[in-house]
Amino acid sequence: MIYQYAPKLKKQIEKTVCLLLAFLSAFCYAISMGDRVLYPAALQLLAFLSLAFAILIASGYLLRSYVYCVEENPTSSVPDFTVTELRGKRRAVVCRVSLRDIVKVEQIHSKNKRELLRTSRYTQRYDYTASMSYDGAYLLTVMQGDTAIVVRILANEGLLRFFLNP
Repeated sequence: MIYQYAPKLKKQIEKTVCLLLAFLSAFCYAISMGDRVLYPAALQLLAFLSLAFAILIASGYLLRSYVYCVEENPTSSVPDFTVTELRGKRRAVVCRVSLRDIVKVEQIHSKNKRELLRTSRYTQRYDYTASMSYDGAYLLTVMQGDTAIVVRILANEGLLRFFLNP
């Protein structure tokens, strides 16, 4: 392993949204049990859906993290960039790309976010950030044959050095 980066995220937005959805679920269910409620089934459906979305957000953002590594490739002189997904004790390599195949690295700002996401609409896109916010994220454009693949990651200066100078 040449370099490893594991971003530490506060995930304040994700926690807030998850808690609000859980409270909405509990509130709707409690109200639906009242005697004078006109449509209790609609409130129970809203409670169920908000709880389901809270669970999806918790499993997709709060319980997931990523580690980015630049590793030696035994079959090539160019190192590989790997992304490892962490969920509790389970680790899985979800992305392995040669640094030679990365053709463009762009940082997402509030000014260029819409333009970058619009230009990558017709390519394959992967998000390895576990964050709802786009601030500080980078888009890597990877060419695999004739296919352009866009990968969203969180990177620091050390990791960017490998992307810009493979």
